[in-house]
Amino acid sequence: MLSDPPPNLEPARIEPGHPPEEQEEMEEMDSFIEVSSEPMPSPQWLSGGRGLWLGLVAGLAIAGGGMALTARSAKQAILSPKIAPGSQQSVSVATAQWMPISLTFPVQGSVEARNWVSVMPKSAGVQIKSILVQEGIQVKAGQVIAVLDNSVQREQLNQAQAQAASVQAQVAGAETQLLSAQAQVQAAQAQLTSAQTVVAQKQAQFRQQQASFKEAQSNQQRYASLAQQGAISAQELEARSTAALTAQSSVQVAKADIGNAQAGVTNALAQLEQAKATVYSARAGVTQAQANRRSASARQQELTAQLEQASLVKAPANGVIAKKNANVGDLTGTAPLFSIIQDSSIELQAKVPEPLLAKVRLGAPAFITSDSDRRVQVEGTVRDINPVVDAKTRQALVKINLPNSPLLKPGMFLKAAIAFNTAQAITVPDGAVVAQTDGQTVVYVLNADNVAKAQTIQIGDASRGRVEVKTGLKSGDRVVVSGAGFVKDGDRVNVVQ
Repeated sequence: MLSDPPPNLEPARIEPGHPPEEQEEMEEMDSFIEVSSEPMPSPQWLSGGRGLWLGLVAGLAIAGGGMALTARSAKQAILSPKIAPGSQQSVSVATAQWMPISLTFPVQGSVEARNWVSVMPKSAGVQIKSILVQEGIQVKAGQVIAVLDNSVQREQLNQAQAQAASVQAQVAGAETQLLSAQAQVQAAQAQLTSAQTVVAQKQAQFRQQQASFKEAQSNQQRYASLAQQGAISAQELEARSTAALTAQSSVQVAKADIGNAQAGVTNALAQLEQAKATVYSARAGVTQAQANRRSASARQQELTAQLEQASLVKAPANGVIAKKNANVGDLTGTAPLFSIIQDSSIELQAKVPEPLLAKVRLGAPAFITSDSDRRVQVEGTVRDINPVVDAKTRQALVKINLPNSPLLKPGMFLKAAIAFNTAQAITVPDGAVVAQTDGQTVVYVLNADNVAKAQTIQIGDASRGRVEVKTGLKSGDRVVVSGAGFVKDGDRVNVVQ
């Protein structure tokens, strides 16, 4: 395990008695130097099983330390304060240590989204009323991200609501007609029952008249026989004959009454059948009206849903808004309104030369940097190795998962150092390494009296604030870190812990 580096140091203070112009110059130099009382974070890239990440430092080794260290030394030389005679530069120190480092090889590529989700409009030609998100905003599935004009859908819904009300009135009318028809059936049934009762009565009267006729006819025959015997007078026989004729007439009348009554039954039956047909028709009308009502209700619900869909644009998935292709007042077309990186997942797609493919392992760590933005220093992992090598370039595509960071955006060009093995090496903080104008790279080693000696070194890989020292140092050497750019060979320094 590495100990934490010493805290940042305050710049050397100016002794009293300097000329005003020199005092002003020194105060101006103070403004360039960051003063912090907080301890520097420990270099975790060098601790644990993960090992020390190696940056892309091939350029550092070239030309005795590379442009980065040269530029830093030049800046430090420009900003170097004038130390008053007899004063000592305050510095922090660190110990050169053996520790495991990761062996890496450099690649480069572009940042791409793992999964793009396009947000399409439901229909074309609709005006955008408002946009509720901007690029880079995190969204959740179902979140409203834009509002569209819904006047057409609103009018359609109003018409559907009016149609639904009209159909409901039709249902009520059909149900009323059914009730009326059912009442007519009941009335016709009652009329039939009454007619059938009359028929029964007329039949009873007919039987009674037949009996009376038979009796009158029998009396007439008996009186005719008596008249022949001279037992009764002709007047009595005539009376009996008249009675028989009257009874016979009554039978005919009763028979006719039965026919009339049966005609009434037939008429009542016809009215009953007509009433039943009316009920059937009314019931069919109710069924049709209810079907129309269901259709109108479904249409109303559909338009209500369409109204929301047409007016509210929602995110189809969790993620981050990567592209906003629409503005307020635009009309929707066939192009996506937004492009979302699903789950905010991005990756670096790097081309790896065929000879290095054997070194790439799934899950291998990779240290990501950017030449255009020095703030980009993140860690990724290899998630996919394309098994196909391009026949022309002799390279294969390797995909490296990237963390969710506002500094990383699709389309960026990044560099990566992919780890393939580990080794033991002596390392020092990168702040201890000073590039010289003659192309050499030195560190300032302190002896027991805190006298600095410029020691030329050969550097190797570097990452996360640590630099591999191939030659020139041994484990345990104390080197100047903070203030190294202000120290000269032979200076006695004040070590601040």
